[in-house]
Amino acid sequence: MPESLSISEARPHLCRLARHVSDTRDRVTLTVHGRPAAVLVNPRQLADLEATLAWYRTRLPAPTPGPSA
Repeated sequence: MPESLSISEARPHLCRLARHVSDTRDRVTLTVHGRPAAVLVNPRQLADLEATLAWYRTRLPAPTPGPSA
């Protein structure tokens, strides 16, 4: 499975690509004019990443107020 495809190349295979990323932890980057535009990712992997990010944010120190304008 390619790691990157143009949206035009991916369009006829979108169901197969979605099934592949759903069944694996592989990601597929979709490009427009050679630049990343979107990423197909396993939903469980996305949920794990979001949970990790939320956990990390709770551990960041509170922002300190800046100087008054």
